[in-house]
Amino acid sequence: MKILNLTVNEFMNGLEHVIEYVHWEHEGIKGSTKLNPPRELFHPLESLAEKEIISWVWAIDRKKIEKFVQNSQNLSKQTKFGVTPALSSEAEEAKREYWVSWATKRLEQYVLLEGRPEIKEMLPSGEEIFNEETGLYENLLVETITQTYIEPLEEFVQITTEEGSIKDIRNPLVVKDEEERAKAAEILETYSDS
Repeated sequence: MKILNLTVNEFMNGLEHVIEYVHWEHEGIKGSTKLNPPRELFHPLESLAEKEIISWVWAIDRKKIEKFVQNSQNLSKQTKFGVTPALSSEAEEAKREYWVSWATKRLEQYVLLEGRPEIKEMLPSGEEIFNEETGLYENLLVETITQTYIEPLEEFVQITTEEGSIKDIRNPLVVKDEEERAKAAEILETYSDS
């Protein structure tokens, strides 16, 4: 890391030449770190070594700097026109994680054509009652809706054509739901083989 320059407050809270920001460059990435040095650790500007300032920057912004470096390494690589380069193993893994996560979440959603039933469970209310048989206080259980009912969509809907006649078609929302569910199942099958 190289210190490019400092933003210094000439006088603040009884202290002279207090460094507020360190502007730095590291592996081709430029950034700034806000310092907030405690009074008891204050060192006069003239007695500071670059190594000490760099250690403060790393202590405050290590994760951010490492993320910047990683992101810059993952940026698009130059390639000749007409050539599609193979993905790196990191990019392949990121792609796999993204699509498996999407497909799993998509299949967890209810089927629009079937709707969703209401589910009730007995859950603690937070109120305690005395159980005379055991001689202990127990949570009062109350019936609670844990999943709300959603009515199934109609499979067919009516539309009016340009000629003014009424026509039954498959509900576009149902069609889209089925297509997305099929794609999600295909993705999971594809990645389960690898």
